[in-house]
Amino acid sequence: GTYFPGGPVGSVTLGRIPFNILSNAAGFQAWNGWVASGEENGTVSITMPVSVYGATDVYTLINTYWGTSGSYTALVFTGSGGATYTDHLVGNSDIRNWCCGGSINGTSTINVYSVAASPINGAQGFLDMQHIVLPPAFATQTLISIQVIDSGAAGIQRTVLDGVTVQSATA
Repeated sequence: GTYFPGGPVGSVTLGRIPFNILSNAAGFQAWNGWVASGEENGTVSITMPVSVYGATDVYTLINTYWGTSGSYTALVFTGSGGATYTDHLVGNSDIRNWCCGGSINGTSTINVYSVAASPINGAQGFLDMQHIVLPPAFATQTLISIQVIDSGAAGIQRTVLDGVTVQSATA
């Protein structure tokens, strides 16, 4: 869905981490929980196949529509040997609205790109990066998938995923 017009696309380095942000033919580069829900309430998700052995760190580019406090977004990591890990992202700490204010913690989540005035509404726009350290069990397994679960609603924090990079101890 439309997310960050004028934002980075292609092979880019943001916060010293490489990302390959692809766009479709319409120029949209993000998975958007609001669009995925049909602009309705209710939980939606996307599962991304990964296939990286020895994954230690995951970096995501996630912001929200309608930033609010609370946890309406979860990332579920699944390993080939049975390891699972769920990271609940907290609004106004781990993730924030792509525009119009909000805050991030500045440690596990940092701002990596911004524009002074978004073409959508003229407000300042943000693209933030989250750093998730996986539990040690993943270092001896293949990370087979990452699932993003969005349980927001209209006006309540819908997830916008712009990119994912997985780092491995064996790379």
